[in-house]
Amino acid sequence: MQSPILSVILATHTPQGIKRVENMQLPRVAGVEYVVSWQAHADTAIPAGLLKRDDIKIVRCDNTGISHNRNNALDHANGRICLNADDDLTYTAEQLSQVIDTFKNDPSLDFALFRYSAPFAKKYPEKKTSIHSLPRHHHITTFEIAFRRETSLRNPHLRFNRYFGPGAPVLTAGEDEVFLMTAKRLGLNGYFFPITITHHEGIPTGRRPITDNGVLRTTGALIALSHIVTFPPRIVINAWRIHKCGRAPFLKALWHMFHGAGYAVGTKQVRQSVRF
Repeated sequence: MQSPILSVILATHTPQGIKRVENMQLPRVAGVEYVVSWQAHADTAIPAGLLKRDDIKIVRCDNTGISHNRNNALDHANGRICLNADDDLTYTAEQLSQVIDTFKNDPSLDFALFRYSAPFAKKYPEKKTSIHSLPRHHHITTFEIAFRRETSLRNPHLRFNRYFGPGAPVLTAGEDEVFLMTAKRLGLNGYFFPITITHHEGIPTGRRPITDNGVLRTTGALIALSHIVTFPPRIVINAWRIHKCGRAPFLKALWHMFHGAGYAVGTKQVRQSVRF
């Protein structure tokens, strides 16, 4: 294929995961490559449907944790623009072309957030909005994020943080929020665009009961890293909100959120990793 403009960096795991990638029926688009990082592959053979595609690259990853997996895909990307992806999404050629056009229309753009469609509506800003002035309670999803690969190469911190995300030892979520936090602290030129770039079936994380204590720890960590002076009362308020919407009991949420906050603020490597 021609030299890629856009690298769709897609993280998957297990033999079942690579089958999900095959079932995505990723569209062929001029200037687009797909880089699939595959964890827990168990030395399984790559499906024939993927092997015959010259626009799909499969790279195995033997580290654990989603952040390692996404970074492995990024390390093998060749496009000028990178778009994060998961193995349960649906793309069209037009949607991927819109990502390319967004960056092409603004050569100074470093970082972009988009929107996705889903059975459960997610509220987005109605117009183009700087990442530095997003609505207070706007939560992002990893596969809404695109960025210039050159920007990541110039700023080594603009990678997925190994202390956060599924598979991390303590903080098992939040890799997307930390990625955005890092972009803001680097002062990158970034915007949200009200452009739908993919479709996702399933229930959003924010509507599910919290069964993984690491998610609560991550919530506390993110609050502490964002509000170092006022995080204690903020954690109490957020624990109550989590309880009121039925996602976790109040005392459980409070305990694990303070645990996460203490880990994030009290661990030098974590603070440094988010340019704290």
